[in-house]
Amino acid sequence: EGRRQKVEDEKAEGRRQKVEDEKAEGRRQKVEDEKAEGRRQKAEDENPKSKIQSLKSVTLTTLRHPKEEHSDTFHVIRALGQLWLEGVSVDWDGFYKDERRSRVPLPTYPFERQRYWIDPDESLLVGLAAQGVSAVSGQQAEVKIQPDSADWLYTPNWHRVSPQSLPAQVDRQIWLIATNSTDNSDLGMQLGQQLQGLGHEVVTLVPGDQPFDQVEYRTFAVNPEMPDGYRELFDDLELRELLPNRMLYLWTPPQPSPSKSKGADPLVSPLIKGGLRGVDWVGFHGLRSLPQALTPFLKQQPIQITVITQNAHDVTGSELLNPSQASLLGLCQVIPQEYPTVGCNCIDVDSDTLSSLTLQTLAQELTQPPVDALVAYRGRHRWRHGYSAIPVDDQSKPSIALRHQGHYLIVGQMEQGLGAVIAPFLLEPLEAKLSIIQAGTISPPTEGGPRGVGIEADITDLAQMEAAIAQVEAKHGEIHGVFYSTPMSNEQSMSLLQQRDTAPWEYSLKTKIHGLDVLTKVLADRRPDFCLLQSSLSSVVGGLGLGTYSAANHVIDAIAHTQSATQSFPWISVNLDGFHQMDADNQGGRLDQQLAPFTLTAAEVWQSIQRVLALGHTAQVVVSKGDLPARLQRWIRVTPEGLVTTDTAPPGTLKKQNQHQRPQLSTAYVEPRTEMEGAIAKIWQELLGIEQVGVEDSFFELGGHSLLAIQAIARLREQFAVELPMQSLLFEAPTITGIAQLVDKQVAEMEGVSSEEEAGEDAEEMAALLAEIKALSPDEVAAELGEE
Repeated sequence: EGRRQKVEDEKAEGRRQKVEDEKAEGRRQKVEDEKAEGRRQKAEDENPKSKIQSLKSVTLTTLRHPKEEHSDTFHVIRALGQLWLEGVSVDWDGFYKDERRSRVPLPTYPFERQRYWIDPDESLLVGLAAQGVSAVSGQQAEVKIQPDSADWLYTPNWHRVSPQSLPAQVDRQIWLIATNSTDNSDLGMQLGQQLQGLGHEVVTLVPGDQPFDQVEYRTFAVNPEMPDGYRELFDDLELRELLPNRMLYLWTPPQPSPSKSKGADPLVSPLIKGGLRGVDWVGFHGLRSLPQALTPFLKQQPIQITVITQNAHDVTGSELLNPSQASLLGLCQVIPQEYPTVGCNCIDVDSDTLSSLTLQTLAQELTQPPVDALVAYRGRHRWRHGYSAIPVDDQSKPSIALRHQGHYLIVGQMEQGLGAVIAPFLLEPLEAKLSIIQAGTISPPTEGGPRGVGIEADITDLAQMEAAIAQVEAKHGEIHGVFYSTPMSNEQSMSLLQQRDTAPWEYSLKTKIHGLDVLTKVLADRRPDFCLLQSSLSSVVGGLGLGTYSAANHVIDAIAHTQSATQSFPWISVNLDGFHQMDADNQGGRLDQQLAPFTLTAAEVWQSIQRVLALGHTAQVVVSKGDLPARLQRWIRVTPEGLVTTDTAPPGTLKKQNQHQRPQLSTAYVEPRTEMEGAIAKIWQELLGIEQVGVEDSFFELGGHSLLAIQAIARLREQFAVELPMQSLLFEAPTITGIAQLVDKQVAEMEGVSSEEEAGEDAEEMAALLAEIKALSPDEVAAELGEE
């Protein structure tokens, strides 16, 4: 191993030296070219005849050849146009002097019979079909709106299926395994040994204190909280020719152990008992930072990331659940949506029931392209995750009925969540006694009157929550039902993964996870009819910019499953789409137009909540106006997009269909005028599949949508090294001119900071020089000037 390490280090050093030599040679060549150009320009200035001789000679005929089939007029006009292109000044007024113009009636609509759908690549038809894309038209499967609200409810399920069989020939792959330790008992190390036995290259990555370090042969350490270490890792692996195309991610919080105390329920997770505040989220942050570091290397090849979680999901009903690990599934859903050349799937295992045979089966599955976004192994059995529609008959006889004049408690965000929607229905038809606990002022009408009480309290503080609930019980008596209201997606919870912003996760922890953690404790000794938790459809279909938001809602869903398995009353998580009244607070635009058909009115939300309660002991229910299987096909993508394999395409170019003509737009075509506009136009042409893109053309009129906008912003950030917010393309500047101005502004600001620093240094040098001159005598000054 020592000799192999030495050879790899020598190869890496040789490649580094070669790169430096090539850079130095390029600089020397550039200097020589500049000198030659200077000499040529000087010669032309001194001898004008040489400049005249250097001009290109152009000869054109104004008479057509007899065999040419076009008219004489066309031939003359074409020759004139070519002369104009060569720089000849044309008297256009004289050319059109005798032309007679007349009014020509035109149709009100140009029937051009042009198709603008991009034809699919034949080699991708199978993959497109798996993603819900029509093989005929290349369009994604249409999501139909279900008119009957009884058809909006779905529940998650698990089906036992046969393990995937190993094909006869498996291509060699380079695996990067991020695992918790290098101990042989570690699950990642065991899977690595299995993969090596199948003929694959394996590189091990463990958490460390430094940004990047090499621990031993093909074993490295990266600090998950210092994401720049990832970039150093991939730079090093690229030099060693070990850049991975597969990754196994096992950086997860430690699996809790069952309590040994007398009478303890073995299904109650210590994480719930001890609180989620103490959970180590390092594994979550490590996965969240990974795609951004991979971006420069995705040009060379795509990568498939497989995340291994342990007991994050309720599969058989006998697991010791670990809700914090469910957060990783949210990232698995969103990463491929924001990074098309990254695929992501998740496998959940129960480490207590893993056998050597199961490890072999799991390793064999890892070597094949994944088919399912989420599977689980329990013992030797493989389970596939899915969703099924709830039959109407199951909703007819309510298992939980809301009580007339009952006492109901809303905890959490009122104005931004479910509470503001359901409060009027609880007060009016049911004449319920309503109590509200939230941080901040509680708006009328829900706080006033004899049947309403509002208390301001920090819902993440156990002592304040205990006191608040005691107060509402003293006023209205026993609590009959609890609604946990969380904020819908907003600017505070949304962020692209590439921005590496931790604020949205901290916001979601505070408003969703920590408050729910306290709620599980204050309700432990109480017996309401139910506790309904507001979750989001983002934990089912993901969403652009919703990586951390989806992850937090996955934790809510997992806690509902955990509490339902251990408590005497139902805990129900409801995955809701947006509400119509929330749209007014969001920025208008095409995204709202796309989502508008799926949003729910207040009456539809209330009707859905009643249907959910009628189901009774169902830990999680999805409410989707649109056909859920079609939405999953449209949004959930498991494998990465392929790359172009032709010799003419630049390395790393995504598979693209033939480019089409520029459509008829409301703006005239204006070609790029600067190098930057040209670079931006090239990016748009590659993404949109259009031959010509004008600098005043709207990104959306050209056929762009939110997913392409994500890719465009990522390409622009990478090429120009600037931070462009997503809203700059979606709302502020959807044209090449607008984007170029934003980039120029950021570049100027960065150069301005640099210029100010240089000016400060120059000022210090000038002051020192003046001080030195001031100290000289007149004779010394004269002597210095004489030398000059």
